[in-house]
Amino acid sequence: MAGLNVNTADLTQLGNEMQSSARDVEGVIKSVTDNLFGLGTHNGERESGRAYQQQGKGAHDALEKVGIWLQHWSAATKATGAALGKSAFEYEYTDDVNAKETNQT
Repeated sequence: MAGLNVNTADLTQLGNEMQSSARDVEGVIKSVTDNLFGLGTHNGERESGRAYQQQGKGAHDALEKVGIWLQHWSAATKATGAALGKSAFEYEYTDDVNAKETNQT
């Protein structure tokens, strides 16, 4: 049976980079959700214009969904990064314990 080699430094780095990526995505969410097209007013009219109210609502709804999708993406990436960091710690801990037991026999 072949052994499994895990580079804990690389795994930790990947986890950190994923956490950083999640923060970057999180930073964009407000830009999207604060600029929802279609429902604001300009002189009492929708941004899409009076003849295009349905299209304006469609654009608004789509941007709302993008904001939600970005929130989910950020949360999932954050959770994955945390799990990778935890795994790296656990691999390292297990290796240390096994090495100590090996040296005692």
